[in-house]
Amino acid sequence: AKTTIDGIKHVPSSGPVILVANHRSYFDVFAVAMMVAKTGRTVRFLGKKEVFDAPVIGPLATALGGIRVERGTGSDEPLQAATESLLAGDLVAIMPQGTIPRGPAFFDPELKGRWGAARLAAETKAPVIPVGIWGTEKVWPRNAKLPNITNIASPPQVIITVGAPVQL
Repeated sequence: AKTTIDGIKHVPSSGPVILVANHRSYFDVFAVAMMVAKTGRTVRFLGKKEVFDAPVIGPLATALGGIRVERGTGSDEPLQAATESLLAGDLVAIMPQGTIPRGPAFFDPELKGRWGAARLAAETKAPVIPVGIWGTEKVWPRNAKLPNITNIASPPQVIITVGAPVQL
């Protein structure tokens, strides 16, 4: 993919940070990881357990320090792990939508999220940095098991825009 990253200056060079991104594709994690790599920092992602159970991607997510979320269980463990990481000065990424929207909701400009990022911010006083992602659905469509390698000759444009910290 041809990637444009704008606003990276908004990511603090040290200390705890909560990155909050929209969710369009399975490629979003790679897009956010590419953006974070440009800061010289590392990031821990919160992700649904199904990602960790998947072949190839699962072991990679675990090796990269991913935090496993078992949706619907009400377990506080993932947020506790994220809180500990933030208190240690790490960068934690979360996609509050919790899933890639289906049908018309995919195009809804008003995103609906869960409260995990706000709770983490309240508990840790870490800044919340919004990250807008566009075009990743052309790299790895939601309904595909693997990225679309047929577009190598004409790679899609992926745009990542990092915003200023959100005041909660």
